Amino acid sequence: VTKHLDPKWAEDNNILQIEKKLFKHGENSGHNRKQAVGALVHALITSAELKLNEKFEDPLLGWNAILQEEPLQFLKSLKETVSRHVIQLNTVQAATYRGRKVVLSLFETLSSEAEMLLPSSFQILWKEAKSVRDQNRIVCDYIAGMTDQYANRFYERLFLPGHGSVFDRL
Repeated sequence: VTKHLDPKWAEDNNILQIEKKLFKHGENSGHNRKQAVGALVHALITSAELKLNEKFEDPLLGWNAILQEEPLQFLKSLKETVSRHVIQLNTVQAATYRGRKVVLSLFETLSSEAEMLLPSSFQILWKEAKSVRDQNRIVCDYIAGMTDQYANRFYERLFLPGHGSVFDRL
């Protein structure tokens, strides 16, 4: 990432100090990482400029945030690095695959058994829906509102023997 870094922009935004915090190990390392990510976001946001696109009728909608070349190159390099060293890790890919499987399985099951498995508030909406497409949208909205932990527990209760009883609350 640093090879794509404009030295002046990096110095003005304390990027090298942020980098040290980002990769520092030891006590408070989680806090340091959080602070470093916040500082990176701050550096990129404060580097953005607003440009007005006159083509919009409503002037409020015509504003675009634009990054200048130096921070834009840094952001592109950062995205490539994160993709290569984090997102493409087999452990991350496995978790992504599992999450996709959980969501798709929940959707298929809830869509086919909505009256039995959806909470009562969503059952009412599902019954009032005017089309299958609208019913699917309601199921999607229900799943989208789940936390990862809740979705995993719901999946386990439905599909894994020995997980969950009628007395367990999700």
